[in-house]
This record gives sequence, structure tokens and C-alpha cells, in this order.
Amino acid sequence: DSPPVPTHPAQSVPLTPASSASASVPVPPPSSEAMLRYHQQNDALTRHIQELEHAKSVDAAQSAAALRQIRQRGQQIVATNTGSHVAIGRDSQTDLASGR
Repeated sequence: DSPPVPTHPAQSVPLTPASSASASVPVPPPSSEAMLRYHQQNDALTRHIQELEHAKSVDAAQSAAALRQIRQRGQQIVATNTGSHVAIGRDSQTDLASGR
């Protein structure tokens, strides 16, 4: 019997004796130069992640401030327009009362 062929990419094929034997081959540890390079790359990635997190934080604060300004400006516009309508209404009523 041969192992079943996966019908879906997520299915795994069971290990056969030949593949399990190759999986037990010892792998030598990385050299000290390789470890130093890995640590340097890891440190650089950590710094980049911190910089990105900081940039995201600054961006969120700036977006919140801009949204507050937009809302305040919208409220000012509504208040100005409401005041204009009230003044126009008063002028119209004054015009009607005076016969204009």
C-alpha cells in the first residue's frame, strides 16, 4: 500500500519509514559568526518594530486631533448657520411687522 495522496493542500501525508529516518539526521548548531549575525538581525528587527509602533502611536494621536478639529469646525459652522437663520427670521418678522 502506498500512502494516500492528499486531496486538499492542508492534508498531510503520513510519514513513511524512509522519510522518518531522514528526519532524525542531526543538524549541527550554527557557528558563532552565524549566531552573531542572527542576533544583530534580531536586534535590528526589534528596533524597526519599535519604530513602527511609535509611528503608529503618533499617527493615531494626530488622527484623533484632526478628528477633534473637524468636529469643532462642524459645530462652529452649524452654530454660525443657526445664528444666521435666527437673524434672518428676526429680520423677516421685523419686515412683516413694519409693512416692508
